[in-house]
Amino acid sequence: MATVQDKPEARFAWRCGLCWEGALPVTGSRATAQVATGHPSHGRSITLLKCKLYGMELNGTLGYQLSSLQALKTMDLSNNYLHDSIPYQLPSNLTYLNLANNNFSGNLPYSISNLVSLEYLNLSHNSLFQEIGELFGSLNSLSELDVSFNNLTGNLPFSMGSLSKLSSLYMQNNQLSGTVDVLSNISLATLNITNNNFSGMIPQGFSSIPNLIVGGNSFVNMPASPPPTLNPHDQPNDPQGPVSAPTIPETPIDQDDKKMQTGPLIGIAVGSIAAASCVLFVLVFCLHNARKRNDDESSEPKDIVGSLAVNIERASNREVLNNNHENAVVAASDLPARTACFTAAPRSN
Repeated sequence: MATVQDKPEARFAWRCGLCWEGALPVTGSRATAQVATGHPSHGRSITLLKCKLYGMELNGTLGYQLSSLQALKTMDLSNNYLHDSIPYQLPSNLTYLNLANNNFSGNLPYSISNLVSLEYLNLSHNSLFQEIGELFGSLNSLSELDVSFNNLTGNLPFSMGSLSKLSSLYMQNNQLSGTVDVLSNISLATLNITNNNFSGMIPQGFSSIPNLIVGGNSFVNMPASPPPTLNPHDQPNDPQGPVSAPTIPETPIDQDDKKMQTGPLIGIAVGSIAAASCVLFVLVFCLHNARKRNDDESSEPKDIVGSLAVNIERASNREVLNNNHENAVVAASDLPARTACFTAAPRSN
């Protein structure tokens, strides 16, 4: 086997079903085509095994002769400007197909159901719409499927439940609806179905999925939001699959550092308690003074009433004495007249 990598100024005659006319410029190490050794001028035909033209700013449509590439195993045309529909004639022996980050429209072609050896399928970040058909009944080798960031609608097909080797499924940012019960029996490691129109109950089997993201739907039993995880398929720049993030070694914490960290915390706690005690004491003192002031104010009316009662009693006593004295004077003045009357009466007789 040999790998052809043309220089930037060279041109590679591309005749394998792509509908660009003329020669296709091949620049850099990203544009490679792995072919069997030999040359057509020697009476041998070139057999294409791998086609990697990702990120080449290619603009055009895919032709309808790709099914003739029976030996093609890998086709990566991601990160270009390809448009129109995905052709119905695809190489039947593909194991790796990446058409992400293009401008493809229409639905998923039925020819995907004939790719029985397919292990990786990425159609994300396009403009695909309509429902997902029953395409997965024979794809027993498929381990990763990404149809995220499209406009797919409708319910999930029942044939998805037969993807026994599927470990990663990305369907976020579509318009898919219905339930997700067809996925409950698949042993998934990663499932992202955020920002769709799914409803109903989240299957209990989803609790065993390590990387589960289901937000932005209308599930009845929506779980708590997990911590955000890096989705390598949101930026599919590497066709070889996701790259794990580097692990950061943990730095051991010294005992002195621990003491320095706990010391300020204890000081803050003691200060908070002291401040609370002072505030409580001030409140108690203020309440005591207020209560004492209220008692003093309430006692003043009683004294006034008492003094008024004493004065009234004294005045009444004085009036009684005056009346008695006046009566005594009147009686004393009337007494001689009455005596004279009594003495003059016998003389008349």
